[in-house]
Amino acid sequence: MVAGFDAVAQAVGDIMFGGDATAGGLLCGFITMIVIYLIFLILFPKHHSGMNSVMPLAMGVLLVALIGWFPIWVILFIVIIVAFILLHPFDDSAPG
Repeated sequence: MVAGFDAVAQAVGDIMFGGDATAGGLLCGFITMIVIYLIFLILFPKHHSGMNSVMPLAMGVLLVALIGWFPIWVILFIVIIVAFILLHPFDDSAPG
């Protein structure tokens, strides 16, 4: 993690989870993603449909990954979930 953000994750972990910096980083990361999503929703309300609704979340995941609050498995899990949401593999009209 980046030094300043590592300290934030440790502080949140100390307050909320009894000293667990990983859980503090996860909480900070999810809050950051939600805030980025809400900012885009407020700034661009008319352009919020389809793929445009996923882009702010992708930017949030990228930012949180660069900061180092999320472990790599969380990022991969989010990518898999978003792929399932976008591709609808179990839908009757799925390609293939």
